[in-house]
Amino acid sequence: MRSTSAASAPADIIAACETGEPFRFNGNVPNGSDGGLLIDNLPADCCVEVPCVAGTGGIAPEPVGGAAPPPGRAHADECQRCRG
Repeated sequence: MRSTSAASAPADIIAACETGEPFRFNGNVPNGSDGGLLIDNLPADCCVEVPCVAGTGGIAPEPVGGAAPPPGRAHADECQRCRG
């Protein structure tokens, strides 16, 4: 599986989708994905950066479990800006 710098990622994502050679990158996606959460303890309507794999099936974000809360703050408060 290939990975590369952010500058060439768009071309690598397209190549992976066309050729089927998987390409791993970190992508910004909605936390609510296919009925589940990618980061368990963040709201579904937040945008999160998680590992993704591009291939013939498109782009598949990977769940990462829970995130550690920042000291003295709850994730729901931290993500308030995500909700607008």
